Amino acid sequence: MEINKKELLSLGTKEKFKILDRLVNKDFNSYVVLANIFSEAKIDEGGLSSRVLERELNRSIKRSYYFKNKKEKDDKRNIACD
Repeated sequence: MEINKKELLSLGTKEKFKILDRLVNKDFNSYVVLANIFSEAKIDEGGLSSRVLERELNRSIKRSYYFKNKKEKDDKRNIACD
């Protein structure tokens, strides 16, 4: 996998978080690679602090857990209604 670090680091903070959020469940290895790039880069060059990365990882995991449980509950309700 070829990663253009300059282009990746030039993204806005929200875009970086969106990318990382999508990768948490789909491809955690890629998440770790990108998080490592963000943490090793200086903040003024587009990097992110490890504290911010940890906070966003926790939020992403909680969000995915919430949506997974919500879907399961909705599925059970739909089955019960049928």
